[in-house]
Amino acid sequence: MQKTLVANETLLNKQNMTYLPQHTKASQHFHLSEFRGDELQKYLAKMRTGARGKDLILSSEKLHLLSTPDLQDFFTTVASVFDGFAITVVVYLRRQDDAINSLYSQLVKYGTLTASSKQFFDRRKHAFDYEHYLEVISGNVPEDTELMVRVYDRSQLRDGDIVEDFAHLVGITGKLKRGQKDANHSLEKSVFKIKRAMNSELQGAPPDLLQSMAGILADASKNMNNGKPDTNVLSDLERSLIMEFYAESNARISEKYLGGETFSNSTPKTLDYESSFEVVFPLIMARMSRYFHWVSTRQ
Repeated sequence: MQKTLVANETLLNKQNMTYLPQHTKASQHFHLSEFRGDELQKYLAKMRTGARGKDLILSSEKLHLLSTPDLQDFFTTVASVFDGFAITVVVYLRRQDDAINSLYSQLVKYGTLTASSKQFFDRRKHAFDYEHYLEVISGNVPEDTELMVRVYDRSQLRDGDIVEDFAHLVGITGKLKRGQKDANHSLEKSVFKIKRAMNSELQGAPPDLLQSMAGILADASKNMNNGKPDTNVLSDLERSLIMEFYAESNARISEKYLGGETFSNSTPKTLDYESSFEVVFPLIMARMSRYFHWVSTRQ
């Protein structure tokens, strides 16, 4: 989404809109949620000035991972800086089991997380209480703010595409050039298990080593099962229990914000196939000499 907005600067300007370049690198997402206090206020004020009277689009990932006080401060600061402006907040909600599966996998892949799926869920479950998240937003922006809530599900998105859906919501017309597609491949579940086991030995490893290792494992994963790796690191039962945990609050979200629409009832099934891991494993080991060198020098 962010890369597409950057790629369509000219189109947006013609329609009196702007998404000011907020990336330091083309490969990175921009996390406005990482700004705090005076730093956030100064940044937003800079964006307001830079918009030069155009409709300004701001975007950030990871807002739902903020603590309640930080989330409150974020939106009260937005409301303060843009006092007198018409504000629209667009929120996309992803099924909690999908969101947790993705975050858990990424933290194991790029970091040194060793927690089991249950331990991870117990620590993070409040971050996926979307009802609380929406209440904090609506309680800390002006009363006339338009809050648009959408389900991140292809069956409910315009043309099955989040970019087209967002463009339609905010009134962007014309053919959009697509930004560079992310190459952030998830780990195949058997590779994920090995990486999680290895993480206990990777505490304190240099960031560049972890980044390099993540790339090697992701490249190996994407070629498994004829290019269709099973990246469901949560079991079907775990997914069902997660959605059951949020069922009541999701029902209230559906009634209050979604006009009766709700998350898909389907649960992604774990693929039943004979893993090609025995073919890929030697390739992984052959390319991870840096890791073994780091371990040997540490001992």
